[in-house]
Amino acid sequence: MTGKDGGGGGGGGGDMPPFGIVVPFRGTKREREFAEKSIPSAIALGPDELVVGIDVGSDDLADYTSSLCERHGFAGRLSFVRVERSTEWRFHLANVMWHCYKASRNDAVLSFNVDSVLRRAALRGATVVGRNGVAAALVSKRILTRTPSDYVRFAALSLRARTGTSAAASSGAYWLHLPWYFANVTRDGLAGISNGIDDYMLTQIVDNGMHSIARITGTGVVSLDIENPDYPWRQFADGIWHGANSSPRRAGPRAALRQAALAMAKAAAYQRPHVARGWLWAMRHQDSEACRVARTTDFIDWVMDHGSKYVRDREWGRKGTGF
Repeated sequence: MTGKDGGGGGGGGGDMPPFGIVVPFRGTKREREFAEKSIPSAIALGPDELVVGIDVGSDDLADYTSSLCERHGFAGRLSFVRVERSTEWRFHLANVMWHCYKASRNDAVLSFNVDSVLRRAALRGATVVGRNGVAAALVSKRILTRTPSDYVRFAALSLRARTGTSAAASSGAYWLHLPWYFANVTRDGLAGISNGIDDYMLTQIVDNGMHSIARITGTGVVSLDIENPDYPWRQFADGIWHGANSSPRRAGPRAALRQAALAMAKAAAYQRPHVARGWLWAMRHQDSEACRVARTTDFIDWVMDHGSKYVRDREWGRKGTGF
């Protein structure tokens, strides 16, 4: 990854350094509908390369993406990274992203999701990442806003984003300086998580203390779909962690009150009612395996590893969120 042999896209012209864009693409019917908007938005930024992560056997998807890029005049290097599912990786998407970054010819890459549209403001990260110790630069997102609840959630998330560059404020779109990314994130560590790629990456960068995270001002990406933390099972798992740590007998009165308040604040500010329901379930099932694990795990580890296995495979449609 020299940053000098990335292809012929021009990197946006002017003083813009060469850069690549990385996007994972499963190719479902819904994702293909998103791709008709998202991939052209990536091309419009003028990357030197576009790296698309797809599952093995998705030859039709590669042809579809190539045709889409050709229709929109992409002049850079288009490459496909096909990744087989492996028992060595607990989260297949983490495996896909790792290999996409390994395949990049550029040091600076912009990573985003196929269910979102990039804007010109995102380009500001190209001149920030890789300089002054900045290993990652977070791109501000406009979430999908269709209902009053969506607008309340957007306002709360925007306020939180302005307070810092924590992993919790990640939008799913970010710039990476890959040499420093690989200096902070290990293959084995990434292979061990079952969720929360952004959380893990940003936490590693901050904890190692050698590099920093920046936030790019202005809306650089617009979401076309619901966000991952807003899925009912994710909300419910979040609530379980707070509920498990809200028992006065186990956590102490002050800590218990704090966790209860945090759960209710999240449910209200982010319009995530299942956080409150997960908290209530945990308060009623303090002796469950989920609560026992949650009490011995910090929140980020719970999100990245343990939490999903207790709720994700439940039949949400029939059983709702009350178990």
